[in-house]
Amino acid sequence: MQEEGNILRIFEETKEAIEKEDTVKLKELSNQTIHTASLSQDPDNIA
Repeated sequence: MQEEGNILRIFEETKEAIEKEDTVKLKELSNQTIHTASLSQDPDNIA
């Protein structure tokens, strides 16, 4: 499933952004997560 690959990528990039304390990247990744969840209507991504 394409969404699973996208979610995994977001998790990996989130880990890197946290380690670098990159708040701008974290906000961008948050927006991507919300976008993915709204497209797929996946309640597991909306919490």
